[in-house]
Amino acid sequence: MRRSPVVLPGQEARFAVPLLEDHDDRVAVPEGADGVLARLRRLDREVGPLLASLKQTSDTARTSLEEATRQLDRVVSGLQPEASRLMTSLTETSDTARGAVRDMSGDVQKTLARLGPELAALAKKLEGVSDAARSTLEGAQATLQGVDGALSGEVPLGYQMKQTLQELAAAARSLRALADALERNPESLLVGKPGAQPKR
Repeated sequence: MRRSPVVLPGQEARFAVPLLEDHDDRVAVPEGADGVLARLRRLDREVGPLLASLKQTSDTARTSLEEATRQLDRVVSGLQPEASRLMTSLTETSDTARGAVRDMSGDVQKTLARLGPELAALAKKLEGVSDAARSTLEGAQATLQGVDGALSGEVPLGYQMKQTLQELAAAARSLRALADALERNPESLLVGKPGAQPKR
């Protein structure tokens, strides 16, 4: 920290007083009221242009701010009708959508109310058809099991059918052999087997 020099009565002291401008002048302060008055005059000469510059800068800033405010007011006032139209359009669209949803909801409720009894009747019919189909399938399954058992030979009827089919197959083979023999020797029907002696 810098200390101020001690001023003794009757002596002139020199203080280093920085001015408001950027230069390295030092002001000599003489002793008494005249020195203070001289110092104030010098400060007034140096501060006067600075205050004028500050006033001009302040006026310029105020003018720029007022102009910016006017321009912003113009922009906002230009946007306000468009914003109002947009809000009106959004409100109308919202109302239209709400009405459409309300209408659709009413239509769906009416349709469900109308279809309710028809759906109940259809469900009853489907239940009856399902029961009939189940009965038919159970009967078909029992029939197929009976046929399967009959063909496998596990029940007496199946065994008899199997035996009969085997005898029919043997008879068919015998008939085929007879047909082949008659084809080779058609006279054998009249004369008998070749090389056999007729009976007397």
